[in-house]
Amino acid sequence: MSRKSLQLITFIGAVCLALLGSPCQSGAEPVGNVGAIEGNASLRRANENDFKKVVINEIVKLSDMMQTDAGSKLYLKFSESSHASMGEDSEMYIFDSSVDQQATFFGSDVSAGSIRFIKKLGETKPPSSYTITTPTAMINVDPTEKPADFVVTVHGPKRTTVTVIRGQIRVKNLSENLTQERLVDSCKSVYVEEGKEPSRPLGVSGSRLRELIAI
Repeated sequence: MSRKSLQLITFIGAVCLALLGSPCQSGAEPVGNVGAIEGNASLRRANENDFKKVVINEIVKLSDMMQTDAGSKLYLKFSESSHASMGEDSEMYIFDSSVDQQATFFGSDVSAGSIRFIKKLGETKPPSSYTITTPTAMINVDPTEKPADFVVTVHGPKRTTVTVIRGQIRVKNLSENLTQERLVDSCKSVYVEEGKEPSRPLGVSGSRLRELIAI
């Protein structure tokens, strides 16, 4: 197992232990459903070895791993009110979805491809959280009046690009040894490489934004 994989597993385990009453232990809690499919997508449940073909309205559960084929898209609706649209050849694992009083907590790991997330995080007590990880990056949504709409693209195990279509998010390297955090707002992107702090936010062309919106 690589050092980066060990760091990710340690982080996910810490999240689950930190959230009192979190359903991370069961791996069977429903967290959303499949809203639409274009082409072919598959899903693997916790403690199962094989992937199965996804169908419309399929229930999505905690600890599910989802994949899309070439030329395919998968649209997901989550019970904590966020949405995700998986582009072709994408892969995502859901490691947290829980509730504590008024607060909601959501976490998923993107290991391949491009996935668009839309989330409006409210002000709650205790504070809610919405976290996306990749092999190199950690992305967090802050409470705002408008939704955060952003795309996470994993180019491989050593590089991630995060592009904000609208709203604002925070991005840092997944490594605990790298602490710099970038605030990224509408029409900007950052890239995060293994062993390096996130780049400065860069402007994104209109044509590139249209491509990402189409995911």
